[in-house]
Amino acid sequence: MKILYVEDEQIIREVFSLQLEAKLDVKVFEAESGNKAVEFLKKNSDIDLVVSDYNMPDGDGDVVYKYLKESYKKIPFFLFSSVAPSDVNGLKTLLTDNSLNCHFIKPIEFEVVIKKIIEVLREVKGDVSDYCKIKIMHFLKFNTINCDVYLKLSEEKFVKVILKDALYSTEIVHKYTTKSIEYLYVLRDDYKNFYENFSRGLAFSLEHEKGALETGVDLQLTGLVTVYEMVHNLGISKEVVELVNGVYKSTLAVLNTNKSLSKILQNIMKNYNFIYEHSLLTSYVASAIAATMDWITESTVQKLMISSLLHDLSLEKISDKVDLIKTKNIDEFLADNQIDQKIKKTFFDHPQDTSTIIKNSYMLPPDVDWIILQHHEMPDGSGFPHKLDSHNLPPISCLFILAETFSRRVYNRVIDKKLIAEQVDYFSKRYNTGNFKKPLIGLTKCFNI
Repeated sequence: MKILYVEDEQIIREVFSLQLEAKLDVKVFEAESGNKAVEFLKKNSDIDLVVSDYNMPDGDGDVVYKYLKESYKKIPFFLFSSVAPSDVNGLKTLLTDNSLNCHFIKPIEFEVVIKKIIEVLREVKGDVSDYCKIKIMHFLKFNTINCDVYLKLSEEKFVKVILKDALYSTEIVHKYTTKSIEYLYVLRDDYKNFYENFSRGLAFSLEHEKGALETGVDLQLTGLVTVYEMVHNLGISKEVVELVNGVYKSTLAVLNTNKSLSKILQNIMKNYNFIYEHSLLTSYVASAIAATMDWITESTVQKLMISSLLHDLSLEKISDKVDLIKTKNIDEFLADNQIDQKIKKTFFDHPQDTSTIIKNSYMLPPDVDWIILQHHEMPDGSGFPHKLDSHNLPPISCLFILAETFSRRVYNRVIDKKLIAEQVDYFSKRYNTGNFKKPLIGLTKCFNI
């Protein structure tokens, strides 16, 4: 199923597209203006729905709608605007021309739009799935689920494998993992309730694992997977914030119980998923650096660790298109001619995209959005997106940049004295300037150097 989304604000366009593709089995195409949308529609006749802003510099939304009407295309049209269709000549009959056309008043409620899109696509295509996929690893953590769970046999056939509220053995789930099955399914109507209950159970487990290294890290990685899935599919909710806080408190407990940072970091790297493991590595390193600095408060540690856990949130949109472990070395990644330019652009834009998602939530601590926005800046001003240098970046961002860069550089390597000495030498030569100086001292202290 294909949707064309027309919006002149790039960040809004990319974030909405990301959320839409995560929530539904659709492909979203983007256009930055009415005229660009018309050009696209002339070349692509298989679009199932057009979603458009109204006010745009190179052709307003009515330009797109005019083309659809004149071309006799019965494609449903969603208008996002504070302007009523009745007030615009080209849109006066929008809501009567096609019963599937809609007008949404800004600011848009994402969940309301999603429900309407599902209705429209069912009407147009008749094949919107009633099921939502969930990573099979989630079902290994508990032995009872608050809804029925299904195995997908084909596009049309699903069979129930776990009954609602019934006790089940994790051996059942292991049986499917050995067959390389990655997902089980729940009914779409049960999806939100499933994740809310699942996240609460996971948060409880995180709170009571008492700082044990292996079980703690395992729960934290599961928590991160769940957080990313919930944000992409349901937005930043109270349950997401509670789970993020649970992961960060569990991280502190593991740090306090296990004094060897190198050992903790080695336990995280399972080569399962770069985004989650790198994010968790960053949270541990950032917290360890913060513990050496007398100006760091408890609220600052919370901001650093939440930033660590969420900073690559929008990179998941390209995780199925490129091996993200390649981003360990950013210069090599961006210079690789085998990697599509659109993928590189998504990577380049991800600090801004993720920052926007975070900024739009009132439930997360202040400043997390701009810490994330600045996490790829460099001491010499050669970073992105704003080319800030060591004298213009605030100290907390410098600390986070050190932690994030260090975690990337050591990922999937044996963390021994030789590697740590090599990294300290690297950072001392490049980061010993401006507001990076004190966090750099903290980094060396973390490893007793």
